[in-house]
Amino acid sequence: MTKEFDFGSTTASHFEMHDPLLSLVNKEKIDTSNIYKLNRGRYVAWVLYDVANTFYASGILSFIAVTWILVRGQENGLSYSESTALYTLILSGASVFMAVLLPILGSLSDVTQQRKNYVTFFTIVCLISTYLFILLDSLWPVLIAFAVSMITYQWAQVFYDAMLPGIVPPGKEARLSSIAITIGYIGGAIITYYAFILNQSQDQPNANPNKLDEATGNLVPVTLGYSVDMAIAVIIGFTLLSIPIFFIKETNWDEVNAMVFLNDLDEWERIYHEFQAVTSEDRHVIESTIRETLRLAKESMVELWHTFKDIKKNNQGMFFYIVAYFIIADMANLMAVINIVILREGIGLNDDQIFPLIATSGLSLLIITPILGVVCDKRGAKAGFFWVAVFWFITLSIMIFEDILLPKSTIYIAAAAFGPALSGVWVCQRQMVLELVPNDDEIGRYFGLTKFSGKLSSAIGPLLFGGILLSVEEFYKDTSTNYVPIAYKLSLVVFGLVLGIGFYILDKFVPNKSDEFKRRRARITQALADPSEQAFLETSQSDSDQ
Repeated sequence: MTKEFDFGSTTASHFEMHDPLLSLVNKEKIDTSNIYKLNRGRYVAWVLYDVANTFYASGILSFIAVTWILVRGQENGLSYSESTALYTLILSGASVFMAVLLPILGSLSDVTQQRKNYVTFFTIVCLISTYLFILLDSLWPVLIAFAVSMITYQWAQVFYDAMLPGIVPPGKEARLSSIAITIGYIGGAIITYYAFILNQSQDQPNANPNKLDEATGNLVPVTLGYSVDMAIAVIIGFTLLSIPIFFIKETNWDEVNAMVFLNDLDEWERIYHEFQAVTSEDRHVIESTIRETLRLAKESMVELWHTFKDIKKNNQGMFFYIVAYFIIADMANLMAVINIVILREGIGLNDDQIFPLIATSGLSLLIITPILGVVCDKRGAKAGFFWVAVFWFITLSIMIFEDILLPKSTIYIAAAAFGPALSGVWVCQRQMVLELVPNDDEIGRYFGLTKFSGKLSSAIGPLLFGGILLSVEEFYKDTSTNYVPIAYKLSLVVFGLVLGIGFYILDKFVPNKSDEFKRRRARITQALADPSEQAFLETSQSDSDQ
């Protein structure tokens, strides 16, 4: 039984609520005039990791992986559609594996409070497996290396997202997150520009054996082209940009609240020593042993089950959001991976035509993504998702009907809408989870659950895509028709219908809890604010009342 101290109205239970033990090991008082200021060093390191992520997402997932595997498959005697089906099976299997463990990893991040260490570990494994992916020639080793690379890349994102509240001041999460995502896409711009340079001196990658050269009318050979040199550049950039986040320290706002509380008490150091004495037998030291890891995994599963029960009983909004995000993330993740292939082989563009479209998409993303962050901060994530839905409608409609009902030049409008449509999903997703989570102690579990929904759904999209390609190939197998563009157009129609269902569920069944979130963050800033911060509090309260 916990001993009760006679500190007036202050008891040990007050300290247990704030868990001040770890925050007091240095026994130093907090300077509240500085605590609310953004730590630029930590934030820059966090942003640079976002740039590293886009190096991988743009370079490996969008530009290289699909074509690489399709070429390797055909080199090993498979057809285009068979290679695509194998790729989608690996992608789906990896997505299921990721989804099964993501909630456990989210719980581990909350139990251990060691999010940065997990980011470091999974990033290093991702780098090694990506290098093996480009180094190996045999099909199955290539597929396994790719699966490990993609899995560990996504696992690192769980802990990276959960680090956000410990990196930026409370109340500015969506705005600074959107800025980070926007700057992060500079990585994509760098990769695209490097691909443009390589394309001037090397063959462009091609996996479609039926593609004709527009100038000569001859078949374009199946080749990796400049992908090899590009993959090396991606690995180097990813490594250099990831290193800073390995050395930062997060802020635990619950611990800061406890420190601020103790700053106002007399003899606070005596209270600390007495509290430490009665709780020392309950302290757990995290040891890097297999037994301790298993214990933490078991504890995480228990916490995860409690989170599921709580959502089912008390947080229906989060439940429906998981369902909606299951659908939306499925299509967004798939389009992020295959968008270059769609332009090359579905619409029939060469890389010289694709680069201006990527530039258009990137410029639009840089302009609109921060605006979406402001919309989420001011009006809530649900309002942000409304505009994301509009951008997706524009993108898919034009890609389906260009060169049929619409002129080919409208593809530039689709490109401009695609950038914020894709980045907006991640900006709004982060903010939506922060709004729906009941308290900050469960941020990691809620991000884990959301990632679980998104990654489990990612197993369905690739299978759907691969099934459409195989069905269309079977339909045209006895003809000389180039069936690949037809299959891609049909896939886009199906993607649009599925996305519409997801956004409908989000609109009808997920509440806008922006006001509640602002009040929760205001309570934190209230404990930290000095007179210079009162303007922020008044603004937050004014926004909540509107």
